[in-house]
Amino acid sequence: MKGKELRKWRKTQYLSQVAFAELVNVTVNTVANWENDRTRIPPHIDLGLEYIADQRERLVRAMNRRKAELAAQREMKMAKQHPAHYLKLLENMRKARAVVQANRDARKAAGL
Repeated sequence: MKGKELRKWRKTQYLSQVAFAELVNVTVNTVANWENDRTRIPPHIDLGLEYIADQRERLVRAMNRRKAELAAQREMKMAKQHPAHYLKLLENMRKARAVVQANRDARKAAGL
């Protein structure tokens, strides 16, 4: 792996150099040296990157599921406590979606 590849991978994982250095138990200067191709990246780091990416992907999926569950719970609570407001909210959301779709259709028809 080259330094540019490491930097690109780190950024796709939304990791700072500091956070990445802590994950792989090296100094920030070491990470900077790797990314600038001043020193070689040890081969075992590739395995660590695969593991980190896999773990982060699972965590993100789990967080997104939980976020959706909480949003649904809040929505149900609102619907029960304030049915008239909830129906108005749904109506406004439908109108907003219709406007967005109309704008998309107009752009498409105009060739934009």
